[in-house]
Amino acid sequence: MTLTEFEQRLGAFGESIQDLQPTLTNIADLIEQDLKASYSSVGLKTGGPLWNSLKATATADTLTINMLDYGMYNNYGVMPTPSFKNGGQAPKETYFGRMFKYNDREFGLPRRQFFDFNDIENQIAEGIAIEITNNF
Repeated sequence: MTLTEFEQRLGAFGESIQDLQPTLTNIADLIEQDLKASYSSVGLKTGGPLWNSLKATATADTLTINMLDYGMYNNYGVMPTPSFKNGGQAPKETYFGRMFKYNDREFGLPRRQFFDFNDIENQIAEGIAIEITNNF
């Protein structure tokens, strides 16, 4: 490759990287598919309102993931507060939100993790890296 060819290729790459929407749209489609597959694999009901609300969309430079609010409770769980009278101690990372009490019984929602922010960030970074590598 000559220096002129390299400069042309570099210029074309610079133009293509200015518009990330096609790349982000492809990544968003994959993330949405992965979310829904993971959602059903942990035993959550498919076809319901939460399942239908799982969406990943892309704009020029932003990738957004949407779901109904209670998706966070399903992902992180809401467990009953342990009894501190007997020295019970709750690990903070397993408790999210608030439990509720009815007739002296405590109720919660078990954690059924169907997404992880770090995994999603890695998936986005890898997708962009592959796009950059392929375009250049």
